[in-house]
Amino acid sequence: MKTAKLFRKGAEASLYRGEWFGRQAVFKVRHSREYRHPSLDYKLRVTRTAREAHIISTAKKAGIRTPLLFEIDFPQTTLIMEYVEGSLLRDVVSDTPRETLKRLFSEVGAAIGRLHNYGIIHGDLTTSNMINKHNHQLCFIDFGLASFSSETESRGVDLLLAKRTLSSSHPLVFETCFKALTTSYRKTVPAGREVILKIGEIEKRGRYVERAATSNS
Repeated sequence: MKTAKLFRKGAEASLYRGEWFGRQAVFKVRHSREYRHPSLDYKLRVTRTAREAHIISTAKKAGIRTPLLFEIDFPQTTLIMEYVEGSLLRDVVSDTPRETLKRLFSEVGAAIGRLHNYGIIHGDLTTSNMINKHNHQLCFIDFGLASFSSETESRGVDLLLAKRTLSSSHPLVFETCFKALTTSYRKTVPAGREVILKIGEIEKRGRYVERAATSNS
């Protein structure tokens, strides 16, 4: 950690790149929060660190490519993981031919489906949390907001975030990408059709709340 360099700072944790026994690694450090009682703060950071490690391990059992987990440093509430070479999917979408995009997002949909089949809700399904490796294989990263649930509602919310991200970040290819994603997802998840329908239901619910808030203001 002494020679590791900060490359991303988030609300909950910071990411550093360095070496771990001669291997390129990422150190995900959950920092303390001064507004929390010290003992409660430490307990929360340890719990969240352990949960993320467990979910990464479960995701691998589901056949999802994730960074290798090298070590869990509980005293420092730090996960030490493999540094994955490649480009964030976010950065390659605009320069990728549509047929290749269909293949990529078909793989994304199948991977999300496998996560959901194992009861994993990623919680942050954005193209910034998917790495397109140099061998054209996708790797999912950042399970810090992930949780376990098999509820259709939770799965629908997970996919709705993916939809909103694609719509706002990649509007020109949104329909191509999201159609490929949902088609593949539906084939992977036994209750996939119900989950896709749930997305629309959640969206309508959100618009109703927004209209109600506007009318009362």
